Amino acid sequence: MIKALLKKQFAEIFKSYFVNQKTGKARSKGATIGLFVLFAFLMFFLGFVFFGMGMMLSEFLKMPGFEWLYFALMGIVAIFFGLFGSVFNTYASLYIAKDNDLLLSMPIPVKYLLISRLTSVVGLSLLYTSSVLIPATVVYLIIGRLSVLALIFQIILVFAVSLFVSVLSCLLGFVVAVISSKLKNKSFITVIISVVFIGVYYFFCFRMSDIIKSIFLNSDSVVKGIKVWGNLFYLIGMASMGKVVPMIVFTAITIIAFILCFIVLSKTFIGISTFNKGEKKTVYKATTEKQSTLESALIKKEFKRFTSSATYMLNCGLGVIIMPVIAVIAIIKRSTILEILGQIKTETPGFYKIIPIVIIVAVSLMTSMSSISVPSISLEGKNLWIYKSLPIEPSKILNAKIKLHIYITAVPVILTSIILGFSAGLDFSIIILMSVFLYIYVYFGGTLGLILGLVKPNLNWVTETTPIKQSMPIFLNMIIGFAVPAVIMLVGYFTIELIGLEVFISAIIVVFALATRLLGNWVKTKGVEIFENL
Repeated sequence: MIKALLKKQFAEIFKSYFVNQKTGKARSKGATIGLFVLFAFLMFFLGFVFFGMGMMLSEFLKMPGFEWLYFALMGIVAIFFGLFGSVFNTYASLYIAKDNDLLLSMPIPVKYLLISRLTSVVGLSLLYTSSVLIPATVVYLIIGRLSVLALIFQIILVFAVSLFVSVLSCLLGFVVAVISSKLKNKSFITVIISVVFIGVYYFFCFRMSDIIKSIFLNSDSVVKGIKVWGNLFYLIGMASMGKVVPMIVFTAITIIAFILCFIVLSKTFIGISTFNKGEKKTVYKATTEKQSTLESALIKKEFKRFTSSATYMLNCGLGVIIMPVIAVIAIIKRSTILEILGQIKTETPGFYKIIPIVIIVAVSLMTSMSSISVPSISLEGKNLWIYKSLPIEPSKILNAKIKLHIYITAVPVILTSIILGFSAGLDFSIIILMSVFLYIYVYFGGTLGLILGLVKPNLNWVTETTPIKQSMPIFLNMIIGFAVPAVIMLVGYFTIELIGLEVFISAIIVVFALATRLLGNWVKTKGVEIFENL
C-alpha cells in the first residue's frame, strides 16, 4: 500500500518532466534530460549564491574557538530558507490536495497516506536546506581545518536539519490549516501573512552585508545570544565541528519532534481536510438581482477565481504587491533620490539621460511578476467543460481572462510610473509617455501570457501549485518578462543619443501596440480554435 502511494506521489511531482501536459504523451528522452539539466542549473546557481554567503562568513573558520559559529549561522540560514520555501507547499500538499477526498474515501489507513505526503515534504525541505548546507561544507573544505568526523557529521546534518525543517513546515502548515478552517476569506489572510513573511525575508537579504558586518563587530554578544536563546543552533554548530554529544542531542530532538508531529497529524488530518472551511450555510432569500453584461459577468467570475486562491494571488500577483511598496519608498526618499540623480548628472551625464528608460525597465520587470493570465486556462482543470457548454463565444471567455490581468495590474503600474517619474524630477510629458507605454506593456503581457497558457495547458493537475508555479508557460513567461525589458534597455542605451528620448519612447509605444494587436488577432483566431479543441 505504502509503495503504491509513494509511487503515485513521486509520479505527480516529476510528471511534468516525463509527460507533455498538453498532449498527455511521454516526452522524448532529450526533452526530459533538458528539463532536468535546467533544474540542475537552477539549483547550482542557488548553491553558488549561498557559497558566496559562506565565504563572507568564513573568517570565523580561521578564528580558534569560533568555528562552530560559522556553522550555527549557516544553520540558521538553512532552516529559515527551507521553511520559507516549503511551508505553503506543505500546507497545499497535506491539507488541500485535490485528491484528498478520493484517497480518504478508499480503505487506506491515514498513516499510510501521511507517510506518502510527508515523504514529499521531507524531500522538498532537503532540496532547500541542502542548497545552503552543502555550499557551507564546501567552504569548510576550502578554508577550515579538515576533520573527518566533522565532515561525516556535516553530511548527516544535511538530512537531520531537513527533517527538522519538515517538522516546522508541518507545524506552521497545521496552524495555517486550522486558521483557514475557521475563516471564510482565508485566501486574503494567507496572502497577508505570506507578504509579511516575504518582506522580512527580503529585508534580511538586502541587509545581509550589514548584518554580517555587525556580527563580526559584535561576535562576543552573538555567541552569548546563540548559546542562551538559540541553543539549538549552538548544537548544530558544535555538531558540525565533530562534537559527538551535540550531534546525538540534535538528532534525538529532531527524530522525537518528527514522531510527535506524525502522531498529531494522524489524529487531526481527516478533521481538518474535510472541515467545511468555515463557510456558513447559505440561506436563500428572494431578491431582485441587478442584471449585468456578459463581459462583466465573465470578468467577475475570473476575479472570484483569482481571489479564492492564496497561491494564485501570491505567485501571479506579486508585482501588484511590490509596486505600491516601491512607490511609497520613492515618495519618502524623494530628496535622497534627487540628490543621487544630481550626482549622476554631474559625473555620468550619459547615464542620466536614460533614467526614464531605467524606470520603464524597472516597472516592466515588476509588471512581469504579475502573470495572472498565464495559468487561467489550466486552472479551469476538469471544469473546463462548463465554460465550453455555455452559449458564449470563446473569444469573449479568453478576452475576459486578459482583461482581468489588465484591471488588476494596470492601475498599480501607471501609479508607480507616475510616482517614480515625479520622484526623479522628470518632465510631465516624459511621465505621460512612460505611463502610456507601460499600460500597453500590461496589455501585451496579459495577452502573451494567455497565449502561453493556451499553447501548453495542464488540465490534469492535482494541486493548483502545478499550473501556477511549476508549469512551462510560467517559466517561459518569466524568461520573456526579463528578456524584453533587457532588450528595451539595450536598444535605448545605444539609440537615445541619435533619435532623442521622446522619439524612442514613442517608437516602442508603436512597436508594442502593433505587437499587442497581432497577439490579440491570434487569440481571436488560432487561440479560439485551440480553446475549442481542449
